[in-house]
Amino acid sequence: MLRSVLGGISRLRAEIVMFISANFLGYGAARAIDVETVTNFLLSIGVVNWVAIYVLLAGMLILAMLMIHPLVLIVLLGQVFPGEAIGVHPVSLALCMCLLWGIGTTASPGSGLTLFMTRALGKSPWYVAWKLNALYAAGGVFVGGAYIAVVNQWLL
Repeated sequence: MLRSVLGGISRLRAEIVMFISANFLGYGAARAIDVETVTNFLLSIGVVNWVAIYVLLAGMLILAMLMIHPLVLIVLLGQVFPGEAIGVHPVSLALCMCLLWGIGTTASPGSGLTLFMTRALGKSPWYVAWKLNALYAAGGVFVGGAYIAVVNQWLL
């Protein structure tokens, strides 16, 4: 089995390069964004508590669907998002990261999961991400966001 796994790695070159690049891009973008500016902006438009959770998840899902890898978004979220300043507990933020990782990879045409499935199904990444997985991703954000909002209220 080990020989089979190691032998198949060469067919995943694009996915491996994209995964590593997403880490670097997320960290680089996070270094360019001022946390205090983000905090002031979110507070000025009234994005706090459960609203912040839904805005965060919906915005990140849209960005994932526009081919920004969920890993980039999670790195940004961890480095830039002012959770406690706008009423989002760190545990709730971690749950948002988990939900975004699980849902975002299905809806992103550039994720390794979607690229793998395009090969398996013989369809384009856009078809798999947007046609087959979009409704699932939107429902996941809605249901998962509700759960996270309840947990967030309980933790605060």
